[in-house]
Amino acid sequence: MRATITGQHRIYVIAEIGVNHNGDMDLARASIDAAVLSGADAVKFQMYKTEELVTRSAEKAEYQRVNLESDDLKQWDMLKSLELTQKQHVELSRYCKQLGIDYICTAYDIESAKFLVMNTDIAALKIASTDTTNIPLLNEIDGLDCQVILSTGMCSMPEVELALQSLSEVRKSARLTILQCTSEYPAPLEQANLRAIGSMADKFNCPVGFSDHTEGSEAAVLAAAAGACLIEKHFTLNKDFPGPDHAASSTPDEFSALVSRLRHTEIILGDGVKRIVEAESRNKCAMQKSIYWRSSKEKGDLVSMEDLSFKRPAIGMKPAEIDLLLGKKLVKAVCADVLVQVEDVI
Repeated sequence: MRATITGQHRIYVIAEIGVNHNGDMDLARASIDAAVLSGADAVKFQMYKTEELVTRSAEKAEYQRVNLESDDLKQWDMLKSLELTQKQHVELSRYCKQLGIDYICTAYDIESAKFLVMNTDIAALKIASTDTTNIPLLNEIDGLDCQVILSTGMCSMPEVELALQSLSEVRKSARLTILQCTSEYPAPLEQANLRAIGSMADKFNCPVGFSDHTEGSEAAVLAAAAGACLIEKHFTLNKDFPGPDHAASSTPDEFSALVSRLRHTEIILGDGVKRIVEAESRNKCAMQKSIYWRSSKEKGDLVSMEDLSFKRPAIGMKPAEIDLLLGKKLVKAVCADVLVQVEDVI
């Protein structure tokens, strides 16, 4: 059974294809196919208008320069080559529905957000870390009827709090999930700051997940143990493909192994209800204790603490029931090391 974004105890796993389709719809569909086989609950793409996202003179981010060192294009040219049309997003949404995997998309502007909500079968609208402080955009998204995932990379707690004020309707209707994120590609493990998951969950009383930009699966598994309800990780068919994100993404084999580890982690974490579990139930009687007579006593004697002992097996009165005995009179003689019965006293 697939996880759901708002489900409990089963982690929702997103394969972040992003722009790893390289502007090629065949590669995009092949990536969705591979994500399905890898066990992802959803795939995520990005919708933007390059003209509204970046200036023509903007340089690439540091990680983009590293991953595209032989490419002297400006950020505008790079993003333009990776931009998908509205029609292509509709096609990808339909393809996801056909395969039974959720379609999620990051919207970098309000026109894209409105189009996605009105024209695609979108499971959730993602707000990237780059827009967590973009209050005008958040105000507009707050008026849309959809699930919202808010990433918080490059943000302080006050900045996240301000963002949530702008998403008050989404938050009030329990349609919001926050993601802890470190916006570097790859992100250093020692800067993943997974304790922020619990801090934000406590402060905002909202589901919190983890957008994992680290290498390997260790951080994602630890995030699950720290309470993350959702794990998002970049996904590629080949780390050597040209493009800004492929090198820091997981291959299908790596992603499949991650999903397997997360599902195993869910089993270990359990459902959080404290109970006597099957494995220990057979040991309860043999290992816990009941009340026994420490020494032989005569009929009419008063019972004191010194007359009682607490021993295995637990087949009679519990130590917690001792007040039913103290100061009471014996109605018969009793022998040492014999199980105490409530009927022994009056």
